[in-house]
Amino acid sequence: MIISASYRTDISACYPDWFINRLAAGWCCVANPYGGPPGRVDLIPEAVDAFVFWTRNLEPFTAALEAVTALGLPFSQTCSNLRIGRFEAGFLLHRGWFRDRRELVARACLSTD
Repeated sequence: MIISASYRTDISACYPDWFINRLAAGWCCVANPYGGPPGRVDLIPEAVDAFVFWTRNLEPFTAALEAVTALGLPFSQTCSNLRIGRFEAGFLLHRGWFRDRRELVARACLSTD
């Protein structure tokens, strides 16, 4: 199963500690957007094929991505800026955001050997 996380709530930017705790527990509850009872989602490596994270700020999520990598699970990160202004662009470049993401992804890539 591919887990698409943060589509409705920016878990990556706002709740990295919660995600790490849920990953360690091996499951989480997800609200049903159409009403009805929440669903339980297994987060154990045997149940997860990959994660997709949607965010506007991935920086707080670095430790969580390292936890995903340690489990040997692939992930994709989609960082969107709806209206990137000089402040956001300068902040990301100044903080080395892009360099850090490349380094993390390089560590997470699985060898084909």
